[in-house]
Amino acid sequence: MKITLVKLFVELVAIFRKVIPSPKQNKNYPEVEVTAKESSFRPYKSRSVLPYADVKWKVLYPENPTWTDEPVNPDNIEIGIPPICPKCETELNERKNIFGKYVWSCISCEFKTKSPKNFELVKYDIKKIAKRNFI
Repeated sequence: MKITLVKLFVELVAIFRKVIPSPKQNKNYPEVEVTAKESSFRPYKSRSVLPYADVKWKVLYPENPTWTDEPVNPDNIEIGIPPICPKCETELNERKNIFGKYVWSCISCEFKTKSPKNFELVKYDIKKIAKRNFI
């Protein structure tokens, strides 16, 4: 009984291999080589923490790869969300209160602050400041 089940399994695998070819066998899949210069991958390196709106924001500057001589574009600066608590450096939570303001709070040390803008909107202000500091 055991031998017949194994034979049946081997036959089924052989049938599926004939019906469903691998991508290497199928001519519809073009082979594309991506070199390091063509790749859009840009490693980010956390370079600084920027204080703004009573909290700390992680500023990620793109690292200039060793294979290219092009300068780093300041538009590629990224701001880390959520911001960091200024007291204990824990990521902050965000919620909207009944008055329409956003409350940013730390679950570790009970730090709280209010803002008229949410994390995403303040991120654009921080990005402008980070660009100015970068140039």
